Amino acid sequence: VYGHDPVGFVIPSVNSKQFMIGRGRDLCRLHWDVQQNEEEKGFKRDHWVVVMAEVDRELPNNRFNDGKCDPKGRLWAGTMGPGEDGNVPPGRGSLFMCTQNAEDDKMASTEVKFDQIDISNGLEWSLDSTVFYYIDSTSKKVVAFDFNMDSGSLTNKRTIYDSALEGVNGFPDGMTIDTRGHLWVAFYGGACVYGHDPVGFVIPSVNSKQFMIGRGRDLCRLHWDVQQNEEEKG
Repeated sequence: VYGHDPVGFVIPSVNSKQFMIGRGRDLCRLHWDVQQNEEEKGFKRDHWVVVMAEVDRELPNNRFNDGKCDPKGRLWAGTMGPGEDGNVPPGRGSLFMCTQNAEDDKMASTEVKFDQIDISNGLEWSLDSTVFYYIDSTSKKVVAFDFNMDSGSLTNKRTIYDSALEGVNGFPDGMTIDTRGHLWVAFYGGACVYGHDPVGFVIPSVNSKQFMIGRGRDLCRLHWDVQQNEEEKG
């Protein structure tokens, strides 16, 4: 999107044509509109990017990774150092809470919540908005904080799930929460999704070849399996 820096996250806004994106170290608003062009019998693209804030100025090779909005609508996003496939310099990332400037909608303020992160990844809030859940992938843990909705402050850090102790392959990555308050964590390099009840027990692994999808008004189970064919080399 207007540059060569990787995009770590894309989050829709109230305006259906606008998105918040993490592009490299830049927090940006993306306007994206695709309209049918009757004259040319094709589609007309109308898009632009506004850089609202820049983070990690002293670490030019850092980049945004995962991001998500809290129940109050503030954007939280974390960074990581350069590299891939787990070969990332440790301790270079930070977690930011980002708030739009009340007087200028083209600017945002960023507040560092904590640093010394390796690979900032999954974020989620409890259903009652009193707990914040977080993943630094190389730690192989899901940690929890007491969360103050008004101030956005985090206190009382503790580990609620340690995938290394559970013998799960791969690294915890993205995370979401269901209507029962159970956390679901995808594992990079593990080809699995694990559920965790924060009360304290692990939900059996999900078949990585099956997915729940929304198709129109239908909730469907999709079975998707791609295997290497040795004979056809594909």
